[in-house]
Amino acid sequence: MIKNVLKTAKYLPLLVGVFIFYNLANTYDYRIKEFSNEIKNHPLMTKDNGVQKSTSVESLIRKGVEWALPPEKYAHKKYQDMEEEAERKKENFVEAYKSEFQTKLDKLLKEKKQTEETNKIHTEYKTENFQDKSSPQPTGEKYQGYVDKISLLLNGVLTSVADVKSPTKDAVNVAEIIVNPKLKPNFDFIFENGTRKFFQKIVDKAETKPLHWIVVTDEFSRYQAGMLIGSIIMKKLSMSVITNVYLHDLFLIPLYFTMVDYMQIKAKKPEFTDTYRHLNQTDEKGKYNHDFFFIAPLYHLAFTGLDRMIALDAQDLEFHIDIAELDDQFNYFKPSEILGIGNDLSPWYMHKLGDNYTKKHPGTVYGTAGRFQGFNTGVVLYNFKRMRQSKLFNRYLEPKNMIWLLEKFEYEHMLAEQDWFTNLGWLHPELFYLLPCHYNAQTSLELMRFDTKHYFDDYHFCDWFKNLKIVHYNGCGSQPIDCGHKGDPAKHQSKKYKESAYIPPPQGVNWMYLYNLNPPETSTQKLYIVQFKDNKGI
Repeated sequence: MIKNVLKTAKYLPLLVGVFIFYNLANTYDYRIKEFSNEIKNHPLMTKDNGVQKSTSVESLIRKGVEWALPPEKYAHKKYQDMEEEAERKKENFVEAYKSEFQTKLDKLLKEKKQTEETNKIHTEYKTENFQDKSSPQPTGEKYQGYVDKISLLLNGVLTSVADVKSPTKDAVNVAEIIVNPKLKPNFDFIFENGTRKFFQKIVDKAETKPLHWIVVTDEFSRYQAGMLIGSIIMKKLSMSVITNVYLHDLFLIPLYFTMVDYMQIKAKKPEFTDTYRHLNQTDEKGKYNHDFFFIAPLYHLAFTGLDRMIALDAQDLEFHIDIAELDDQFNYFKPSEILGIGNDLSPWYMHKLGDNYTKKHPGTVYGTAGRFQGFNTGVVLYNFKRMRQSKLFNRYLEPKNMIWLLEKFEYEHMLAEQDWFTNLGWLHPELFYLLPCHYNAQTSLELMRFDTKHYFDDYHFCDWFKNLKIVHYNGCGSQPIDCGHKGDPAKHQSKKYKESAYIPPPQGVNWMYLYNLNPPETSTQKLYIVQFKDNKGI
């Protein structure tokens, strides 16, 4: 019997499998019949068991019978549902964010209102009891009229130079030359970048007097110049609004803009400009081989509607003060002084005179450190009213007298109007107010060399950087490596340089250094980098 059971047991898995298959077949047959009956009894089916011809895909979806759609339509509906669900989630998130933002905004506005009421009480109390009524108060406006002002700039609108007038009695009239002499589609990158920083710094520091910005340009450059200045102002206004997170009253000193064609200035005395330009020793490719570098002595003849003006280099000045403080220097002019101008902080003119004039006139004061070391025209204050009245000054605008003045000191003239002003200042120092070096502190170390380092400080040192008011990043810059000095850097360094008097605070990336650095690094460059880091210049 046991043997029979064992024989039967080997067929047990087969019997179990047959049983399971039989049950599955019955179940599948039942589901097929059930599904067929559901289709037959559905209201959308005709008696012929066909889908109604008038039923559209959209109606099938709407009535919940997606299973009746073709496969590709059913898949499309599936993904459409997913997109709609994602869109609903996005809308819900946006609504929640708006609600939260509005709640925060209402809270800030409520706090701002309470703060304003409190500040008003404190302000009234301080005004009545503590305010120094003699101190200048900000005269800014909440961005009124800037649309029209910027529109004129962007459209390159030129004003006749004779029609230029000060917009307000206390406005600071500031001029800069912005010309594209190479007639290219865009300004030189270094010039444009420097001009942007220069202009932004002045506007940021201005707090007390309105600024009247006079852009001296030409017919070709007027659109580019207008776009450059206009874009700076638009960025300033936009950033002020964007960063005004505490909803303070927006403040910007009143700004006025005028653009003039420098050819109208030249036309006041073209023989002066043409004669001087041809006497200048700069070659045809040189920086100063353009008429607009020689028109400064003619400003007073052209700007007949102005009594005074400040002329600035456009790209390499950095203001640490309100420009109103520079304008106040006019108040220190003596009655005979018609221009304010600072020294050239280098032994440049000493070297120029040394070849001829100094040899013939030993012991001369011209070119020596101090009052007669020569001028730098990066910052110049013009009192036009006095200049127009000065017969002595205007006498030297005549070509014959101008040639005599330039030949008087027997050196090659390479720096355009700066040389003319320097020569006139040597002969007639009574015409010039010597602007303190803090208002035109040049940084170039070009003439700090191994053979000049023992007297370079007498010409160059003005004050420590923290005390300078207007820094003039002229020439090759404030780093010896930028000026082409070769060999051990230490042998070129003056006493003040070793004391870190000429090393400016970090300004970000030193582009001039990168521009002059040619791989592979020389041992001199490596030594300089180490020294620069030790002096905390990086």
